[in-house]
Amino acid sequence: MGWLFTHREKGISNLDWFRSEFGRGPGELLDMATKNGVAYGAYRTNEGDVFALVILTRWVRGEYHNYGWKDLDESMGPGEYDCPKRIFDLLTPLPPEKADPAVDGNWAAQWRAHVQERLNRPKVTKGMRLRWTFETWRGGPYGVCEYLGGRGRNLFRTENGTLVRFTGWRNVPFEVIS
Repeated sequence: MGWLFTHREKGISNLDWFRSEFGRGPGELLDMATKNGVAYGAYRTNEGDVFALVILTRWVRGEYHNYGWKDLDESMGPGEYDCPKRIFDLLTPLPPEKADPAVDGNWAAQWRAHVQERLNRPKVTKGMRLRWTFETWRGGPYGVCEYLGGRGRNLFRTENGTLVRFTGWRNVPFEVIS
């Protein structure tokens, strides 16, 4: 599926917007939260099952068709895993034949496992030391880095004192040292 673009007035929440868009279907959008341009929703079917919607969104300045989205559901294996806990907790369990993330093709189970892993990570605060769980990333073996926060929350100090900005560091496996 591709992107859909339309005109959207400012000031309407994503929950209200997508309720009107998906309201014609056989179900109900229960809740929605947006993080980093991705809207995560909990959608209940007429049978009572609740699954996750993952909707990529984009605003375009200066165009009449100023809002675009690409809607996916968890069974499509979306690559966005930053689903908030309040949305994740609304999902109903998967049927047994689709619940094993080790089985190839169980995309919803694999997506849920990735989200659960992210939700289980410790909250990183300023001054914590992190170790990446692989040798090199973004140009070098950084080993242990101290999290400094900063603008965009991606500034680190390496063991040799170099300041480094790591974008996307939350998507990379790490462990907290202190």
